[in-house]
Amino acid sequence: ILCYNNGDFGDVMKKIVFLDIDGVLNDNLNDFVDSCVESVKELVEKNNASVVMITSLQGNGTKIRRNKLSKVLEEVGIMVDDYIDPNFEGGLGDISMSSRVLGIIDYLKKHSDVNYIILDDEFHNEYKMSCLNYYKTGTWKGFQKKDIDKVSFKSVNLKTLNYFSYHYRELGSYEKATNNVIKTLKKVLEKKSN
Repeated sequence: ILCYNNGDFGDVMKKIVFLDIDGVLNDNLNDFVDSCVESVKELVEKNNASVVMITSLQGNGTKIRRNKLSKVLEEVGIMVDDYIDPNFEGGLGDISMSSRVLGIIDYLKKHSDVNYIILDDEFHNEYKMSCLNYYKTGTWKGFQKKDIDKVSFKSVNLKTLNYFSYHYRELGSYEKATNNVIKTLKKVLEKKSN
């Protein structure tokens, strides 16, 4: 695939930080690392950027899981503006891509008037092959202060993204059952609180 370059439009366009959690805000040992959180907050504030979550911790994108995750991040000072949809399958020709990468591609196609950066410790090869603008964080170190000046926001290149074909993936039986259990429990709790 050819990576077409649209150029960088500097501060004119809205900026987005696509944010993973494991290996970015922590050291892959579950707890947030203060220095990583502060570094991401500084990057976001310095660039007046919005945060779009790409973490698999959102599960299959249920509202309950997203709200819980947003509250946890809000407690450490990171405001989440949006989430990618993690329910896609497809790729580039015969090459399958992860649902995370396809979710980012789909998001960028719908919001192409932005400059963006992806902060992630995984999917390096897929981001590179997709010509997506990413910064690979240290898996066991997370995003550090020294990384801030190495990050470069780039504009969306629709010409490149249009090479990818994907479709919405139907939820599997386990995911549907989990969602039904969550809905049922929520109704039970609502009845008890009334």
